[in-house]
Amino acid sequence: MSTPAKTSASSAAIQKAVYHPEVVSLSVGGKVHSDWMGLWVDSDLKVPADAFEFNLGLQHHGKLPADVRKGARVLVHIDGELVMQGRIDARTHKLSRVGGAAVHDVTLRGRDDAATLLDCSAPVKTTQKLTLVQVVEQIVKPLGIAQVRFLGDKQRTHDKVSVEPGETGADVLDRACEANGVAWWFDPNGVLVIGGPDYDAPPVATLRLMYDNNLTNVEEVEEDDSIEGVYSELTVLGQSHGGKAGKGSNQKAVAKNPNIDWYRPKVVVDHDCQDVAMAATRAKKLNADGHLGGYTLKVVVRGYYTEGGVLWKPGQRVECDFEPFDTHAVFFLMARRFYVSRGGGGKYTLLTLKEDKAWVPEARKPKKAHKKARRVRKSIEKDLE
Repeated sequence: MSTPAKTSASSAAIQKAVYHPEVVSLSVGGKVHSDWMGLWVDSDLKVPADAFEFNLGLQHHGKLPADVRKGARVLVHIDGELVMQGRIDARTHKLSRVGGAAVHDVTLRGRDDAATLLDCSAPVKTTQKLTLVQVVEQIVKPLGIAQVRFLGDKQRTHDKVSVEPGETGADVLDRACEANGVAWWFDPNGVLVIGGPDYDAPPVATLRLMYDNNLTNVEEVEEDDSIEGVYSELTVLGQSHGGKAGKGSNQKAVAKNPNIDWYRPKVVVDHDCQDVAMAATRAKKLNADGHLGGYTLKVVVRGYYTEGGVLWKPGQRVECDFEPFDTHAVFFLMARRFYVSRGGGGKYTLLTLKEDKAWVPEARKPKKAHKKARRVRKSIEKDLE
């Protein structure tokens, strides 16, 4: 793999570790629970809903609190810092005998507020000329998602946006965001974020896998380099809706991948593309997604924090110096999993790293345009109130 950026000698310096107790707590009904046999907490920018699973054991006469039930509202913290909020999807309670004593094994599974968009049908409507802001407002708000923050600066007008009966809110939101070259996710505070990553942010850490074990600060590195989903050229075909004469026009856009030096084409038909510019945005997005999926680094580190004392979270940029892989570059943290193995076998974080600046690369404009874009968005949002 060709590395996108060299790490600097100064940034590769070993940081002094900062101590944190790394206590993971689940707040339910105003009560805090933090004694777990095992757990994992996932966050992935490519997967709409963050998720969690907690395992706890109760002794013979132990009783599960009444508030710990399916549908209960929960908050997940690490050392007091909020990392997720959502609801318990399912509770599994198993009772067994170990050495003549009864042992309760309870598993709690849940997701963040994106679960509503994934599970529930969107309002059915057909409206002319909806901007992305209006699509989000009219589809998301009726499903109970009140807080939305826009980071992207492109607000394209659609000639027609339709919602089919039974289609989920996530389906509609995916389509609207993809047409505009942006993405969506929920932050730990339950706010729906529309936009893209900040590729100007400095790396939060340097990960090292060296032949000299004294310089290594990772537990495991796995590299996955694949051609699956990657094409030499990607063509998007769409059709605009007819005007008064009842005739539409065909739209076509092609995005090429210079890294594939043999003919490997892909054609996608998208009836939501209303003009060439929209088709071009979609083609670039799909081409970037294919490139993004082709290369992955999975890294296991001990604990939940960087050596500088920052909790790992998707959207961060990370320097990687992996000598056996000849990899010396900045990567983008797409996903992370905090976990504890059953029986308290240790606290770890699984980091899923992707090539830097490959995911929704055109979602943000240069900083000079931000003030004007914010004024435009505020004006649109005011009209919707």
